[in-house]
Amino acid sequence: MTLKATLLKAAERHCRFAGISKARLASIVVNDGKFFDRIERGGSFTAETYERFMAHFARSDARRAAALESRPRREKR
Repeated sequence: MTLKATLLKAAERHCRFAGISKARLASIVVNDGKFFDRIERGGSFTAETYERFMAHFARSDARRAAALESRPRREKR
C-alpha cells in the first residue's frame, strides 16, 4: 500500500469514528480544507504532512482509548 493510500484509508477511518468530514480533518491538521480533494485527484504531499496526520490520528486514538478506559464497566450477571 502506498503512503497516499495509507493516508486516505486512515483519514476515512478517523473521520467515520470522529463524525467529521475529510475537509474538516484537513482544516484541523494542515489548515487546508481542500487537501484531500487535491490528493484524491492525483496531488502529492510531503513526508512532514503525512507525519502530521499520523501524529493527529495517534493522539486522537489515545484520547479515545483513555475515554473508554474511564467509563464505568457493567457488572456481569
